[in-house]
Amino acid sequence: MATRRLLNERQTTEQDDGEVSGGISAMADTPEHASDYLRPLLSFAAAHVPVKKHKETPLYILCTAGMRLLPESRAQTDQEEAAKVLLAEFNLGCDVQHTEHVYRVYVTTFLGFGGNFARQRYEDLVLNETLNKNRLLGQKTGLSPDNPFLDPCLPVGLTDVVERNGQVLHVRGKGQWATCGAMLSPLLARSNTSQASLNGIYQSPIDFNNSEFYGFSEFFYCTEDVLRIGGRYHGPTFAKAAQDYCGMSWSVLSQRFKNGLFSSHADEHRLKYQCFKSAWMYQVLHEGFHFPYDYPNLRTAQLVYDREVQWTLGAILYKTRFLPLRDLRQEGVRQAHSSWLRLSFVYNHYLFFACILVVLLAIILYLLRLRRIHHRQTRASAPLDLLWIEEVVPMIGVQTILFSERSCNLVCEEQNDQRLVLTKGTKERPVEACSYFT
Repeated sequence: MATRRLLNERQTTEQDDGEVSGGISAMADTPEHASDYLRPLLSFAAAHVPVKKHKETPLYILCTAGMRLLPESRAQTDQEEAAKVLLAEFNLGCDVQHTEHVYRVYVTTFLGFGGNFARQRYEDLVLNETLNKNRLLGQKTGLSPDNPFLDPCLPVGLTDVVERNGQVLHVRGKGQWATCGAMLSPLLARSNTSQASLNGIYQSPIDFNNSEFYGFSEFFYCTEDVLRIGGRYHGPTFAKAAQDYCGMSWSVLSQRFKNGLFSSHADEHRLKYQCFKSAWMYQVLHEGFHFPYDYPNLRTAQLVYDREVQWTLGAILYKTRFLPLRDLRQEGVRQAHSSWLRLSFVYNHYLFFACILVVLLAIILYLLRLRRIHHRQTRASAPLDLLWIEEVVPMIGVQTILFSERSCNLVCEEQNDQRLVLTKGTKERPVEACSYFT
C-alpha cells in the first residue's frame, strides 16, 4: 500500500499493444535483430511518457529466465545489440546511507524450474533414457511414428516429436497423470536437508498456520485457463481435475477447444502441455516447497488492486528501490500545488472583477437612492414654506425672507398678483433671499 501511495504506476497489457510475443532470447542466433524486436516497445513507451521527461526517465532492459539460460557470450551480444537503440544511458547509483525503507524479504530464484524449461529438461531425460535403453536391449522405441514412446505426461493420443542434436524421438500421449508426477520427481533435485527446497536451495521456515500465499503467472494459468478451478487452491480437487484432463483423448480436447469451452487465453500450446504442467506444478508445490496437501490459504491471482500480478512489476520495484520516493511524493505534491495555484490565479481574476462590478453597482444604487430621497423631501417641504409665508410675512412694506431658491419660485407661482425678487446672498453669507412686495 505504501508503494501505491508513493508511485503512480500504470501497467500496460496486451490490449494496450504494450507487449510482444516471445522473449529477446529468441534472437540468440540473430542478435542483429534485437533492435528490431525492441523498437515497437520503445515506441510504445515514448508515446506514453511526456516528451519533456524522456531524458530523465530510467529505462530498464531486464533479462528473463530464457536470457539467463543462454551462454554468457551470446547473452552479452544480445544485450549489446539491444543497447544500440536506447534513448539514453542512466546511472541511478546506490545511496546506502538512506535506511528509512528497509524490508527483509526472502527472495530466491529457481532458474530452470519454470514450466517451459522443465518440459525441455523432461524431454532431454526421456530422450536419453529411451535411446540408452534401445542400445542396451536392442529396441527401437521412439525411432518411428509406428513405434512411439508412450509419454504419460501428454493427453491420450497426442503425437509429438522431440529433436535434440540431430536425434529424433517420436512420442504419443498416454495420459497417466500419477505416473507423470513420479517421473518428474527426480527433476526437483531435492536434498536430504529439512530446510532445502528445489535444487537444494535453502528455504526459510514457513508458518503454514499463520500465513497466506498467492500464486500467479504459470500457477494461475495452470489452474484457470483449462481446468477453470482458479481461486482458492485445494490439493485433492486440483489433482482430480488434472487427472481427468490427462485421461481425455486429444480429439475430444481439440473439439472442446474449437467449441470455446476453455478460457479465451488458452491456446493449442496450453492444451498440449497442460497435463505435464499441472503435474509439474503439483510436484513443485508439495514436494519441492513442502506445502501441505490440504493447505487452505493459497489463492490463484492475476489482479491485485486492479493491477496484473507479473514478474515485471516486482522487477521494476526492485530496480527502483533506491529512488528517493519521498522526493517523488513531494514533487507530486508540488505539482498538484502549482496546478492549484494556476487555477486559483485564473479564478481570482474573475473574482476580482466580480467584486469591482458589485461595488460599482452598489455605489450607483446608493446615489440613486439619495436622489430619490432628496426629491421626496423637496416636494414635502414646499407646502410648508407657503404656509409660513402667509402667516408670518406682513402685508405692508418689503420684507426679506431667507429660504431656498426653489421655494421662492414656488411662491412666485402661487402668488401671481404679487411681485417676488430673488436676491443672491453674499460671499460672506452664502444664502438666498426672496423679497416680497405688496
